[in-house]
Amino acid sequence: MIAVELEKNFGTNKPIFISEIKALFPQYASSYIYQLLREAIKRGEIVRYDESVYFVPKINMFGNAFISPDDIVYKKYIRNGDDVQGAFIGWTFLNGAGATRQMPHVREIATNKEKLRVRIVNFDGCRFILRKPRVKINKKNQQLIALMETAAQFRLGEESSEALVEFARENKIYSKDILKYSGYYPAQTLKNLRGVLYGLA
Repeated sequence: MIAVELEKNFGTNKPIFISEIKALFPQYASSYIYQLLREAIKRGEIVRYDESVYFVPKINMFGNAFISPDDIVYKKYIRNGDDVQGAFIGWTFLNGAGATRQMPHVREIATNKEKLRVRIVNFDGCRFILRKPRVKINKKNQQLIALMETAAQFRLGEESSEALVEFARENKIYSKDILKYSGYYPAQTLKNLRGVLYGLA
């Protein structure tokens, strides 16, 4: 029963947090929910990733069913459905924006879920750096804040700035938007975005 409901609401091979399972079955006590989960796990209907993350497995062509640390981190810290709470920043952001080919060993995320200035978390051997953003992130400003948070850390060369100008245009980020939020960031941030501002002028 529980596996059917979880698949109906969350799909297969996607992380499901225990808080979501409890919210789905408000009529049941926590102890009974855990009992149902244990029974479903024994039958192979549900897989326990860790103490707070589960998923409904679907065998692929290679005979495996799994979720990745990226799946969990994205849902937990960046976006869960329409609820946007964070964004990749730093080298991961620059790579995604086409501003560098360099891939980081440890990816950085700015997320409203983080209370500390910076913290490292580990999921199945993969490390991620979490940062508290200077401005609360939402669906509307997600890409702008990702740009600002990254510029607060990096000096952007001419080639990077050209790519970021295109990124800004594609995401409808204008000079006035950057200037609007600049007061929340160190003065060096605007200096690092000088090429972007010039390109958007």
